[in-house]
Amino acid sequence: MLDSASILGTGTQRTAIETLAVAEIYAALATQPGGLAQNEAAARLQRRGRNTIREVAGQPLLLKFLANFTHLMALLLWVGGLIGFIAQMPRLGVTPARQLSTAIFVFFQHSEAEPAPIDAVVLDQAIL
Repeated sequence: MLDSASILGTGTQRTAIETLAVAEIYAALATQPGGLAQNEAAARLQRRGRNTIREVAGQPLLLKFLANFTHLMALLLWVGGLIGFIAQMPRLGVTPARQLSTAIFVFFQHSEAEPAPIDAVVLDQAIL
């Protein structure tokens, strides 16, 4: 999949599209400021298919939440809490509650920071 940093060129000599002048971009993509002729647009549609933006399936929310309980530090906290209960030291036994509150906090922080999973397919900027 290509994005705005798509590369134009042939062989070993390639140039990032954003470094080209507008006229060079039109020439590289074989188009013009007014767009493609109707027959050329139909031919490209037939040859390459439609330009689409499709949503990529992400990881289910439940699995994202449960992942907060299975990383190395979380496992060490679980073992520490278990040892605290076995040793009858209730102050160490509260570790699972602390782990749960931390997991909830981290889950919501990551869900707010995560961008929407969209996979943009832009075929007209393919390598020429």
